[in-house]
Amino acid sequence: MDHDELADFNQTDWQTRLDRYLIALGMAGVEPTSAITSAPWKLAIASRLKRECSVTNAWLTASLAMGGPKAVSAQVGRYRRDHEASCKLAARLRKLNIDTFSCCLAYAKSKDKCPHSRKLINITYDV
Repeated sequence: MDHDELADFNQTDWQTRLDRYLIALGMAGVEPTSAITSAPWKLAIASRLKRECSVTNAWLTASLAMGGPKAVSAQVGRYRRDHEASCKLAARLRKLNIDTFSCCLAYAKSKDKCPHSRKLINITYDV
């Protein structure tokens, strides 16, 4: 995979994860610019994305309207240190089942239909 292909794959991965997390938190229809840069739902999503993939602060800034890249880093660090452990939104994201996620992302680049595509749309939670 060359540099451009990897960048495209990462962008697809980040956007797919973001979309799923927005749905899981009931924020799918919300325009990110309508909420403050440090909205709890933005911080919960940004923290989760930073933990599990190579998302950049610049991408989070553009996608979630969280201010500048340095501000994202500072806000997420403060959120993790002071609020994440007790945040109900973070707990909800932790329970999100993404066991078929990697498989579905592998199909995102190809034109083939992923065998798990229904699971990608339907959010499920571990019990």
